[in-house]
Amino acid sequence: MFCAGYIMLITTFGKITYWGGGMPNAFIRRVSGHLDLLRSSHMPLGVLSAEEFESDLQETELLAGDTLIIISDGVLELKNASNEMLGSDRTQSVIQESYSQVSLLNAQKTAEKRLAEYRGETEQLDDITLVALRNTCL
Repeated sequence: MFCAGYIMLITTFGKITYWGGGMPNAFIRRVSGHLDLLRSSHMPLGVLSAEEFESDLQETELLAGDTLIIISDGVLELKNASNEMLGSDRTQSVIQESYSQVSLLNAQKTAEKRLAEYRGETEQLDDITLVALRNTCL
């Protein structure tokens, strides 16, 4: 059995230590509007033997007002009526525009609406997971 995902530790000061394997890159939409990638650079858990397993961790910061967005591959692979996948560029556009909103709840609803509009009446072939966390503590 294989397990794709992110393992994250987020401190009260906004420091993120993470390990990502088998997932699309995650995003941090900075309050400035800049979009940073959190690279998922490892194989899913269970693919490699214990000796081959890559345990190195990455670090970044989630500053006041920044939003962390984690997506499943079903978002990138979402198809429209022309059988075109949403892909990386359009996904980044949805994230960039949707999460510019002050209200995280409204941002999430906007992102979900944009994905539904892109899909239209076509069959959903995979899970569509989009999780967002905004730093309002610092």
